Amino acid sequence: MHKEPFRFCESCDADCIFKKKHLRKMVKKMNSANILSYNSDEWVFEAGEPIVGFYIICKGVVREISHHSIGNNITLRLLKPGDILIGDAFLDGQKWYKTTAKSLTETTALFLDRTIFSKIVEEADEVITREIANSMKSLRNNIELSSCSVRERTAYWLLMLDEGMSNHFFLTNDELAEIVGCSSVTISKTLSKFESKGIIYKTRRKMNIKDLRKLKKHADCSGLNGPV
Repeated sequence: MHKEPFRFCESCDADCIFKKKHLRKMVKKMNSANILSYNSDEWVFEAGEPIVGFYIICKGVVREISHHSIGNNITLRLLKPGDILIGDAFLDGQKWYKTTAKSLTETTALFLDRTIFSKIVEEADEVITREIANSMKSLRNNIELSSCSVRERTAYWLLMLDEGMSNHFFLTNDELAEIVGCSSVTISKTLSKFESKGIIYKTRRKMNIKDLRKLKKHADCSGLNGPV
């Protein structure tokens, strides 16, 4: 990880809290923000580390992970440009992270010190509240998702990765297996079945979604609410 000269995310969309000019001025004036860059497969933060702030993803994909008591790692969220990375431990006022966040691709994030969180909430309450609700929904859904089949979990996370990515993205089998929570051999067999059915097309790293409708059907797990 390394710091870059401060700037606001170029990818800031209609829902971004920093579309509001007065918020930009406030953050610049308080000097409580930095741009941080991460290589692929690099820790953003780890469980047990002190919470010093929160992040807005500018570029790339970040995976937030829960370390389950029985030893399994559960993927809680995949965060992409515009998403706010803010754990429930932060919202509970705790001092240490309970989850881990790791970059899946080369990633750039806007880091904001926790001391200015209350000020930002005052000015952008609707956006922050929506992000918190989405975070809690992801936590509930993805713990439930752990009981679904590998096929269903794979389809679910492919849909999550595909959101906003124009039906293609770059990911190895090992990386996808880690997200889904299975072996590389199992994920390879699952992807081969999807490919034989014309749902996806995959080279060594590039994944193309060819039939989104069929993929959504495979993501159905006992009525679990997914990105469909």
